[in-house]
Amino acid sequence: MLKDYRFYQIVLVIWFWSSVTEEVFTRGWLQSSLPAWRWIVSGLFFGSMHLTVWWAGADLATSAILVAATTLLGLLCGRLRDRHESLTPAIAAHMSFNVGGLLGGILYTAGYAIRHGKPPAM
Repeated sequence: MLKDYRFYQIVLVIWFWSSVTEEVFTRGWLQSSLPAWRWIVSGLFFGSMHLTVWWAGADLATSAILVAATTLLGLLCGRLRDRHESLTPAIAAHMSFNVGGLLGGILYTAGYAIRHGKPPAM
């Protein structure tokens, strides 16, 4: 899905824009509006927001892994938001996750190319 993005677009859109806006929405607004189970509900909601990758054409396994990983990230960010009473730690964790995702994708692509002699089909 990101194959047509240039590196600067990934940095601006994925690392910064989505990290900040998703945290403001899920932790800043949703989590702050809930009376109980705040970080759990916002974490589960955050994971469900990423079901869109499946609707956008990602295969089931990739979608399931991404939703599970983002649900765990959402729970972590929700807990950080509650513990520190600030969005800053949640945004930092979210950005770190997105940077790690890119690095993981690069390693996967490189490993696939080495093993198969060509990059994976996109």
